[in-house]
Amino acid sequence: MTSPEALHAALVARLRTIASLQVFEFQVPDKPAADGQGRVYPYAIVWPGAGTPGAESSITGAAGERWAATVNVAAGDPAWVLPATRLVRATLSMVELAPGVTLTEVPLGAVITKDPDTTPLRWFLPTQWAALTP
Repeated sequence: MTSPEALHAALVARLRTIASLQVFEFQVPDKPAADGQGRVYPYAIVWPGAGTPGAESSITGAAGERWAATVNVAAGDPAWVLPATRLVRATLSMVELAPGVTLTEVPLGAVITKDPDTTPLRWFLPTQWAALTP
């Protein structure tokens, strides 16, 4: 079994291959990079899960432990969120994080939402990812 820590590190490493995207773990710094108008450049923030033991996965039908992570994509301009989300999806979808551990997106049906708790203002779109570890 691959540890949740190793899967998290592999996911973050994959996201960091996107040159136009800031990647944070667990929290966003007080002042993420922004343009001259104060709009925060696109970023992804990753929150990993600890894994869930289970008999059979609804994703593959095989036995193992299900691991999941949330990746929120955010930016200071709502028009920047969708292109950044496409980059995240292209980078993470069906990637092998470890031998025999393939990542897949869990459909959420989420929409871009204004974050009322951030200054400067930001919009975000949550995505959920899961993998079955052997």
